[in-house]
Amino acid sequence: MTREISAVANPVVTRCLEYWGIRSQPFSPQRSAETFFLSSGAEEVLVRLDYVVREGYAGAVLVGSSGVGKTLLLRRALQTWRRHRRAVVFVNATGQDRLSLTTALAYELGASRSEGPAAILWQELRDHVVARLWSYEACVIICDDVARGTPDVLGLLLALGQITTNGRRPTLIGSCRHDEIHYPTVHQQSWYDIHVELPPWSVEEVQQYLCDRLREAGTDPAEVFTLSAMERLAELTGGNPRDVNRLAEWCLLVAAGAEVRPIGPELVTDVFEELYSQVGDLVLPRSSAVK
Repeated sequence: MTREISAVANPVVTRCLEYWGIRSQPFSPQRSAETFFLSSGAEEVLVRLDYVVREGYAGAVLVGSSGVGKTLLLRRALQTWRRHRRAVVFVNATGQDRLSLTTALAYELGASRSEGPAAILWQELRDHVVARLWSYEACVIICDDVARGTPDVLGLLLALGQITTNGRRPTLIGSCRHDEIHYPTVHQQSWYDIHVELPPWSVEEVQQYLCDRLREAGTDPAEVFTLSAMERLAELTGGNPRDVNRLAEWCLLVAAGAEVRPIGPELVTDVFEELYSQVGDLVLPRSSAVK
């Protein structure tokens, strides 16, 4: 949910909102599945993942750059699947080993036991998966950041894929970055069937997103960003949603402090160079666009 001016304690943010005449922060990092911007690429990914679940495939891996929106998209899919009588659990593998991830999954599935011998925890997890395969249209296990667990997480994924009852099995949906695709947990393809890639936004989608968010905040987008500024912002961020949000938010703050309106492409470039000047090599792929 967006925060109203009265709820904003930070005086810099309050001044920014008052300067632009908006009632909430349009580019707050606190995003939710409900407000997830459905780009054409995201819609295609949701269709493909739904096909994997509906047809009873072993699973899929969602691949995309850091900040492209993989987690929000998976939570959006979770909401849709639950509305269609599909049992869905969501866990994150970051820093987890096989035992801790087994425990997390068992808890999410409603198991009463939260600790104990690995074999007993696994049996309880297996029983709960089997129960959902009998009771629901599908049982979906989402494992976000699947490559960031310890290598023995692969054994759990393989074991989950072997659970069958009445000719049905759970569907596993994982996510990872491009540079993680060859990690052992992901590279071992016997637990899933396909890769699905979530692309960044196009220039037109960045423009649409900026305009939609500003209108929702209560202002005319043309009074905040010029068209060329939006294009510049899209170019510098490469359409990465997290970077689009971050750069747009800082442009609003800087422009309000300097009492500049509307924001032009030069200011976007200046803010970009300042904002990313401390992140070293991470900015190199985009800084080549700065002229």
